[in-house]
Amino acid sequence: MTVAWHKQRRPVQVNLTPLIDIVFILIIFVLLAARFDRVQGLSVALPSVAASRSVPSAPLNLQISAEGALTLNDLPVDLEVLGERLLVLKADSKALVVAADRAATVQVVARAFAIAQAVGFEAVTLRTGGASR
Repeated sequence: MTVAWHKQRRPVQVNLTPLIDIVFILIIFVLLAARFDRVQGLSVALPSVAASRSVPSAPLNLQISAEGALTLNDLPVDLEVLGERLLVLKADSKALVVAADRAATVQVVARAFAIAQAVGFEAVTLRTGGASR
């Protein structure tokens, strides 16, 4: 009588999850415990400035009313002499703020911008939000 001794063996499985967890914990520990003071900054020789720059002055204010009347720094001015006035005041300020009324015509605003550009202003800004009266 022959007896079959063939037992079915389950294949051996190694669970890697705890091993991976331990490796990650060791990596985090090494990164947190490492000293990073080997990194040094570069020494840079900064240039010195011979003369200081002047502080920019306040911009000029040009208001355009609904009727097309111009006011430059609270002084009334005609559109024909606006370029001359801006040329005189350009030495003090390089910026111009144009505040036009909502009801002002685009033609007057465009001419004021063109005159400011012809005079040579570096920055011309249009202030919006003015209410017409």
